Amino acid sequence: MAKASKTVKQQRNQPVLEKDEKQTRSRTPTFICEIPLRVTSAQEHTLLVRLEAARQTYNACLGEAKRRVGLIRQSKRFQRAHALPKDDPTRTTRFSEARAAYQFNEYALHAYAGKLRHSWLGQHLDSLTVQKLASRAYKAANKLLLGQARRIRFKGRNQMDSVEGKNNTSGIRWCGDHVEWSGLILPGIIDARDEVLSHGLASRVKYVRLVRRKLGEQTRFYAQLICEGVPYRKKQHGLGEGVVGLDLGPQTLAIVSEHYASLQMLCPDVAPNAKRLRQMDRKLDRQRRANNPTNYDERGRVKKGAKQWKVSNRQQRTQSLRNIIVGLQLPENGVMGKLPIRCWLLATRSILRNSPTVPGKKTSGNQLGFAHLPYSSHGCPVWPKVLTGPSCRSIQSVRNCPKHAIAEPSN
Repeated sequence: MAKASKTVKQQRNQPVLEKDEKQTRSRTPTFICEIPLRVTSAQEHTLLVRLEAARQTYNACLGEAKRRVGLIRQSKRFQRAHALPKDDPTRTTRFSEARAAYQFNEYALHAYAGKLRHSWLGQHLDSLTVQKLASRAYKAANKLLLGQARRIRFKGRNQMDSVEGKNNTSGIRWCGDHVEWSGLILPGIIDARDEVLSHGLASRVKYVRLVRRKLGEQTRFYAQLICEGVPYRKKQHGLGEGVVGLDLGPQTLAIVSEHYASLQMLCPDVAPNAKRLRQMDRKLDRQRRANNPTNYDERGRVKKGAKQWKVSNRQQRTQSLRNIIVGLQLPENGVMGKLPIRCWLLATRSILRNSPTVPGKKTSGNQLGFAHLPYSSHGCPVWPKVLTGPSCRSIQSVRNCPKHAIAEPSN
């Protein structure tokens, strides 16, 4: 008791720091190291139950956040602040007061999510995972309040495919060569010869994310280690000199630099499999309906309630063939990964062409300039800039000219 009283007195005697004097959390570069996990059937069942609990927790937090957003929009404080001109300095303060009146902030949603753990959900989810789900719901509802989204979407059954923690000390954590989560021990499949994987394991792990991916009727689990530092760059992937311009289209990519010009298709080896995959999906649907006619109503919709699904031998063979076709699409990541590497060899900086936006027309993600960005020599990412001037016209000329007219210059 005497030691405890001394520590309390010491804490009381410490000077109280003002807001400006408090140390802000330093931001460090981050990269992701993904490791496949070896999961047994019993562990898979436990993970699926926890993902279902996470889905219901997320939907409950999202529904509460949506309710508070509706109250804020109906309040007089919000409407008065919205009526003010944007250059009014008191506008932001009044918006903050409207948020505080209905407790719409991330920590208030954490407190609401903590009450959910008093139910059966607390038997499957730890506190840090629940807080991260609440933060995820708050970000979605905040976009709705700011006008950045038209609506929010609740997660349906089997649609929650990832959960994550807040640190690597409790909850979901990485322990050397396996993942531990509330009694579950999931060993990772680690290749010691992989230099990229070894670099990620040698870095400090900030937190861990569990990801579920569905491959046909099979389910695979992966651990994404959010590590501190910059990703590993192989020796053969050096950096060039100068600037290279990129123009991303829905099917093609135009690359222009001072000594190089190219117009190439995106993933040409994968495109033929898409048509075959759609055919297999339609065939599976016909077989499923023929084997279970009582599970559908007159309009062809699945009936509500518990049902038993019969699977014939032919349907199993069709599903196995579909899994093979899906496996053929796995090299897509490798094909897409070669494009930024090719740009690294050309220049030290990549510039994405900003496509003109048409009023009333929805802009695609490629036109907004989302792409894999190269890293500079000191490891910092090179962010895209709007390409204007002669370089923009040169990329447009590459778009318009025939493919046989574009040739790589000889060294």
